[in-house]
Amino acid sequence: MKVVFSSLFKSDLLEAQARYSAISQKLGDDFHERVKEAIRTVMMRYGGDHVGPHLQHAGGLSDTAAGRRTYVEYLGWLAEDEPGRKAR
Repeated sequence: MKVVFSSLFKSDLLEAQARYSAISQKLGDDFHERVKEAIRTVMMRYGGDHVGPHLQHAGGLSDTAAGRRTYVEYLGWLAEDEPGRKAR
């Protein structure tokens, strides 16, 4: 199954991955894997042509640039180690 992102969303994802990779390569790799897994889950549950179900499941985020940016930050937070998440 091929997944196509808008260029803006893809750019946001790559920017976030680069930010986490700058901190630690493992953190960047973990972020990448979390994004892939989230996409797989959405595609398995809802099929194609759905842009925003994952946004709804991440706290009711809107399908806007700001909502997608917040989702990328959320995925980054998930990619952090557990003590890092608890510290926030």
